[in-house]
Amino acid sequence: MKYSVDPFREYLIWRRYAYRFLPVWGGALLLCLNTIAGNMAHSLSYYAALYHLSTEYSFGTGVALCLIFYVGQAMLWEGSRHAFRVLVTVIIANILLSIAYLGSHAVTLLNLLPLFSALLYILVLNSKKHRRFTSILRVKRRRKVRANARRQ
Repeated sequence: MKYSVDPFREYLIWRRYAYRFLPVWGGALLLCLNTIAGNMAHSLSYYAALYHLSTEYSFGTGVALCLIFYVGQAMLWEGSRHAFRVLVTVIIANILLSIAYLGSHAVTLLNLLPLFSALLYILVLNSKKHRRFTSILRVKRRRKVRANARRQ
C-alpha cells in the first residue's frame, strides 16, 4: 500500500493548527526570550561585574541560554518527548537568576519582569492548549516515521 498525501489537504490542516495554536506558541516564545534578555541585561552582567569577569561571559551565557532554548523549541516542533525537559531547564535557570538578582537589589518593575515572564512561561507550558499542540506534533511525527518504515 502506498502512502500518499494530498498537499492541499496537508496545507489546510497545518493552517488550522497554526491559527489555533500560534498565539500560545508565539506567546511562549516571546515570554522566554524576554526572560533571557532581561537576565542578560540585569543579573548576568551584575554577576560578571561581581566576580570581576569580562562582560563577554555574561553575553556568552545569555547566548548559550538562547541556543538551548532554540534547541528545545526545535525538539518541540519535531514532536520529541524530551523537549519539555529542555525548556523547563532553561526556565528554571532564568528563575534562579532572577531571584538571586532580586535578593541583592531593590525590587522594581523592571527587575521583576524577567521573573514574572519566566513564571508565566511555566504556566503556558503547562496549559491545556500547549499540551494539546505538543501531542498533535507527536502524532504527526509518529505517522511520518511509520510511513517511512512502510516505504522501506
